[in-house]
Amino acid sequence: GFWFSPEMEFLQNSMDYTQRHVSGEVRLRLFRGTPMILGRSSDNSLYKKDMVSMDVEGGFDVGLSEGFIKTLSRRLRAYRNMAYPQGAPLPSITQEGKTK
Repeated sequence: GFWFSPEMEFLQNSMDYTQRHVSGEVRLRLFRGTPMILGRSSDNSLYKKDMVSMDVEGGFDVGLSEGFIKTLSRRLRAYRNMAYPQGAPLPSITQEGKTK
């Protein structure tokens, strides 16, 4: 019913946008129709082992639990560094919340 509708166009554009950096390789094995993931890799991965390890990062400060903004902003900084590498300027945002 809604394949050729504004809602479908919105969904398709949203999916295309969210997947624009998706690349890489997934290795799997099929056994009696059941997939088993053997490994995955991507040059665009936001996951960085040294960022999520409390040992490598240098211990966990319980005080950060009180301020989730600091903790959760790590993923936003990782995204910014991937989406705008080498200090490329961020897009400007208008007062209406739209990018220029």
